[in-house]
Amino acid sequence: MKTDIIIVGGGIIGLYSAYTLALRGLSVTLCEQGQVGGECSSAAGGILSTLLPWDYPPAINQLISNVTHEYQALSEQLLASTAIDIQLWQCGLHARLNAEEHAIALNWCKNSNTDYSEHEGGLQLERVAQLEPVSLIKALHTRLQQLDVTILDHTQVDSVAVQQDKVSGIHTAQGFIPCARLLWTTGAWAKTLSAYQGRLEAPAVRPIKGQMIAFKAEPGLLTHILYHAGHYLIPRKNGLILAGSTLENSGFDQTVTTHALQLLTQKSIDLLPALKDCEIIQHWSGLRPYSETEHPIIAEHADIKGLYLNCGHHRYGICMAPQSADRIAQLILA
Repeated sequence: MKTDIIIVGGGIIGLYSAYTLALRGLSVTLCEQGQVGGECSSAAGGILSTLLPWDYPPAINQLISNVTHEYQALSEQLLASTAIDIQLWQCGLHARLNAEEHAIALNWCKNSNTDYSEHEGGLQLERVAQLEPVSLIKALHTRLQQLDVTILDHTQVDSVAVQQDKVSGIHTAQGFIPCARLLWTTGAWAKTLSAYQGRLEAPAVRPIKGQMIAFKAEPGLLTHILYHAGHYLIPRKNGLILAGSTLENSGFDQTVTTHALQLLTQKSIDLLPALKDCEIIQHWSGLRPYSETEHPIIAEHADIKGLYLNCGHHRYGICMAPQSADRIAQLILA
C-alpha cells in the first residue's frame, strides 16, 4: 500500500485533517483503533464556541474565530456531496453571569467586536452556533470515502517505524504500511506514541472524562444554548435538550455514574425548571484530550522528521477542527 500520509486517529481532528489533506491533493490513509468517530467526537455536545471566550487567551480564541462560517461552508459541501445534514443551527448562547463575570464579559465583547445583547443576569451571544456531532462524523466519513481516502477501522498501531530520525511507516496487525509522513490525531490516547518508540517524547495529553444527559422535551421549550456556573443546556430542533457536563480526572474509565446523573439532573432543572417534567432518555460519557499546556499541540515532532501532531483539543475539538486541520496541512505541505 502506497500513501502520501498516514493519519492515526479517527475522531473529528483526524477526519477533518484527512479531508483537508485529501482536498489538497494528497493520498491519505486513516487508521482508527476502534470505530471511526466512536469516542469523544460522537459524545460531544457540538457547541461551536468555548462558551466563555473571555476566559481564554487570544491563541485559543483565534482557532475558533471563524468557526461558524467554516462549518456553514462545510455543511453546504457535505449536504451536496453526501445528502447528510450536519444540523448546523445558529441558535445563540445565553450566559447567566454574576456582576464580576458580567463586567469582564461585556468588556471582552466590546473590545473584540462580538455581537451581543444584554439581559437581566447575563449576556446573549447571538452568533454562537451548534451542530449534531454524530451527523458530522457520518458525513465526513462518507465524504472521505468519496475522495478515495483509505479508511482502516479497527486497526491497532503496534509500532511506529523510524529510520535515521525519519518516519518510515507503521506496523499494524494487518501488516506494515510505509509512509514518509505520519499525523498523530489520537485524542485522549496521544501518549501511546511513547509506547511505540521509547525514544519518542509523547504529547503531554491525558484523558478527562465528561458525562452528559439528554432530556426529551417538546420542540421550542428552549431555543438557545443556556449556560450558568459551569453547566449548560443545548437544545436540538427535535426537542432533545442535552445537559453537560462533568469534568473527571479518572483515567480511561468511561463508566457513567449515578452521582453524575443526579448532579446533571439537578443543575439542569435549576437552569430550566420545566425540565422536571421531562424524561431523561440518554446518559453517556466521553474522554476529552486535555493538554497539560492548555493549548492544543499542532506541530511537527521536535526529533522525528515527518511525524506531525494534532491533538490535545480538550473540550473544543469540533470547533477547533477546521483551523487545526488547516494549520497542520500547511506544515505538512510546506
